[in-house]
Formats: sequence, structure tokens, C-alpha cells
Amino acid sequence: MPLMEPIPTIPILTVFLAFEQIQAQGVNLIAFLPMSIVALIIHVKNHLVDFKNTWGLAVVGCIFSLGGALLANKLSNVVLKKLFAIFCTVSLLSACASQKDGADLYGNGNGGWNDDVNISDLQGTENTEKFRSETPAVVYFKLDSSDLTVEGRENLAAQAKWLAENPRVLVVLEGRCDERGTREYNLALGERRAMAARNYLMAQGVSADRIRIISYGKEKPVVFGSSEDAWSQNRSSTTVAY
Repeated sequence: MPLMEPIPTIPILTVFLAFEQIQAQGVNLIAFLPMSIVALIIHVKNHLVDFKNTWGLAVVGCIFSLGGALLANKLSNVVLKKLFAIFCTVSLLSACASQKDGADLYGNGNGGWNDDVNISDLQGTENTEKFRSETPAVVYFKLDSSDLTVEGRENLAAQAKWLAENPRVLVVLEGRCDERGTREYNLALGERRAMAARNYLMAQGVSADRIRIISYGKEKPVVFGSSEDAWSQNRSSTTVAY
């Protein structure tokens, strides 16, 4: 469920003043409708327009209220107009909500993980895809090794920079191996790989409290197959943001 944040006062007042002027000309509250549709779309798309920006909501509201005024003149059913007004008001408030992030869902209130959280069963947040798209989230290792490569250190440095710019984000480092070897050996190797990534992030200034590790060994491969290409992609530590 989304977390309702404080509704920005200035844009809300501005929008309602605009509607009041429209009503003064004999137009019903149906003017809410087009703006609310846009607001819902924006909410679903994780704020394509940032309604936390004080004037963003005001500008969008005033523009689309003009379209609503034109539509209102085409409708005559009073009950229908009132139902639309209620729907649109709720939609507007919904647009001011944002999805909870990792600090809300899994944090301890002090910038770190809550110790009671089961990190093997987590729900992704808006930060999960954002981190994946803006950083090299995966570090690869050589066969039977947990030593970071030059490329691996570069990837982790980029991750640390992103995390410094997003201090509320928590991360889980998932260590993996290819399918060869025993289950026990690969679980231990996967843990060492995740630990190597963790230690590098910490050396770059990321707080240990924001990091958790888990080893999947060979149990949850990223790529299925028995080729060298598949094996090389599974010898990894993947950073997942929340």
C-alpha cells in the first residue's frame, strides 16, 4: 500500500482557487475529471511529474481544469457530476502519495536494516529498478574465486557513489556460483563473494548497517545452462536496492 505523504498546501490551494473561478462562471466540479485522470496515470508511473514540487501540481491542475470545464458543459446529470467530483478529489489526493521505500518497509529508524526482517523474502520498492537501471549492479568473479577484479571494484565504486546520493536506500548483496561443485561448497563461496562486495562498499563509505548479505550458492542461478557463458554470469554478487 502506498504511504500518504503530507499534501503540498500551496498547489492544492492554487488548484482549488482555479476551480472556484471556473464554478463562478457556471461550470460544475466535473472540471476535476481530466486532471484526476492524469494524476492517476502519473501516480501509477511513479511520478513522471514530481507532485512534491510545490508548483508542479498547481500548473498541471490549472491546465487540465480548462479541459474539464469544456467537458462539464457537455454533461447535465447532476448526480453523475457529483460522483465524478468525489472520484476526482480522491484521485488528486492519491497522486500525492508515493510508494514506501526500504527505510519505511525494512529499516530500523536509524538508517539501517531492522534485524527482524527476513531478507530472503523481500518486496521490491521504487528504488529496486532505479538502482538496477542507474548502476552496474552485478560484480563477476573468476572460477573458484572471491577476489574482486578491476571491473568489479569499478562497479562497486559506482554503486557506493549512488548509495551516497540516496542515503535512505538499503541493499542486499546476493552471492552466487555456477552449478559445479557441492551445495555446501557453493553456499560458502557465494557468501565470500557477497562479503567481498560488502567490504568494498564499506571501504567506500557505505554504512555496514545498510548492507545485508545472502548466499544462494548454485540454488538460484541468474542464467540457466551448462555452458561457460552461463557459468560466468552466475559467478557473481548482485546488489539489490530497497
